[in-house]
Amino acid sequence: MPTVSAKNQIRKLRRAVASDRAPLDLSLQLQAPDGEIILTVGGLWSEEELRYIGPSPAPHIVRLVTSQLRAAHQLAEWFAAYKRDDPDRQALEEYVDNRRGGKTFFSVLAVLCFDIEFPDCHLGKTVSWLVVPTFPQQRELHEVIATVIPSSWFRDKRIVYHKSEKYYTLASGPEVWIKSAERPQSLKAGGVAAIAINEAQQIESKGILNAMGANIDSGGICWLAMNPPDSVKALWAENLHSAINALDDDGKPLIPWARETAFPSAENEVINQQARTRFGKLAEIIDSAQAKRDAGGLWTSIRNLAYPHYSRERHFRAEPVGWRDITIEVNNFTGFGGRLSGNRRLGAGMDFQRKPWCAFIEARAYRAPGGIAWVPEGTIVYVVRHEITNDVDAGDWWTEELLCMKAADDLKSRGFSPKDYLLIADRTGKQQGSESASRGREADPETFSWPIVERFGWEPHAPIEEDRFSDNVRGPTEVTTVYKNPPVSVRLNLVNELLRTNRLIISTACPETAENFRKCEVHKDSRKPKGHDSHLTDAVGYLLFTWETALRERGIVKIAA
Repeated sequence: MPTVSAKNQIRKLRRAVASDRAPLDLSLQLQAPDGEIILTVGGLWSEEELRYIGPSPAPHIVRLVTSQLRAAHQLAEWFAAYKRDDPDRQALEEYVDNRRGGKTFFSVLAVLCFDIEFPDCHLGKTVSWLVVPTFPQQRELHEVIATVIPSSWFRDKRIVYHKSEKYYTLASGPEVWIKSAERPQSLKAGGVAAIAINEAQQIESKGILNAMGANIDSGGICWLAMNPPDSVKALWAENLHSAINALDDDGKPLIPWARETAFPSAENEVINQQARTRFGKLAEIIDSAQAKRDAGGLWTSIRNLAYPHYSRERHFRAEPVGWRDITIEVNNFTGFGGRLSGNRRLGAGMDFQRKPWCAFIEARAYRAPGGIAWVPEGTIVYVVRHEITNDVDAGDWWTEELLCMKAADDLKSRGFSPKDYLLIADRTGKQQGSESASRGREADPETFSWPIVERFGWEPHAPIEEDRFSDNVRGPTEVTTVYKNPPVSVRLNLVNELLRTNRLIISTACPETAENFRKCEVHKDSRKPKGHDSHLTDAVGYLLFTWETALRERGIVKIAA
């Protein structure tokens, strides 16, 4: 290997040879269908000075289609932000929509534009990646490169592709590597300035994270070209889509450095639109769900969600300030008010599970004032404002006793006690507990959930409590109280209706409950919520069923249309 001084001598010789050469015209220009110039990169490249020495008199033109114009303008803005080292510039761009919108072409084009405009970055020679799920899927990338870049722009004025290592070398020095996500570990690297990941929804989260992590050092950008996922291995894509589109209470993006841009195939002039329409109709007949994702570009969940109407953007909000608190009135309407001592100024829900997974939520009811854009004036809105639960992912399992101990300390620190709550709890806790030897069979009643909760000063009630009377000719009338949970389907439908009509808020103080609402799934056959994402949401559902049913029976709340 040559020494440093030898390398310098070689470089000087090359410059001397190049001094007699004319500068290379390495300029690319993106234009709209009507000829509007959106972005020009590169220029006249001096092989002697290893820099651009002026603009090109005749840039190589790439004519875009309408579906790509929004992304092109954003790319031009990002280049300007990158040049001025704007710390608020985008770090992640997600290109989405249905198939044939031009996402792949443009994401590859974006990387090539970066390499042409910035042959060097602060880490040295620019290195970029084009990532595909598997190597057989790389063909389209090569086709785009051959279409966009004239052969004279490569080293030695011919397309230089190093097949063994799978990278291109441009005449100005940058390298464009073709990478596969088949082995996610191979994507662990650094110093990559620009990355485009094609068909990202086909790649597992580990591969995505490893690839995205490769440009941390450079402060570059990652473009994800993807369709709505149709496999559970791409749940990360659903999560990312939701997060990118979420807004804070001021209407600003929760993740300001990530953006999603649509590429509607209906605006791609180079494809046969009639054939596209026919395909969409056939796809709808063959597989409606898949058609919504592929032909329609809709983000329909690939999971059997318990709460499909939940939206982080609409329902994960700060607790309202200045709204009229009507919790005491709502608690009294339930019919439990006369049986409880004092004014119960809060509502609570509890769920108990065998594993044991125990959950507690606290809620209030408000009337919305006027001037709220997302809900009519006077609407009763329920706010889940506090949560207490164990971290089951970390193996932190709680019994009912431990839950109550945690709650006691928590309530005391906030100036509350069990007497401040109307507590609606899972009815099964009356006859079983998380540590009972068997469910519903012979066991020590002292180990059941409700007796444990009662020992800590709580007065639990079931979502449904019915008094049944029986006449006894030989004695006084007997009254038996029957404790029930509502049918699961009824409870889920009610909560989903509250979500659909924006009558349920999950406070930003309850991030775990919010995540559970977003992720909770139902069993395919029984349609019952499953997994530990169901416990906080079940606790919410028990309380809201009691509240909402009482208000509807009294005509205070009408069933939404």
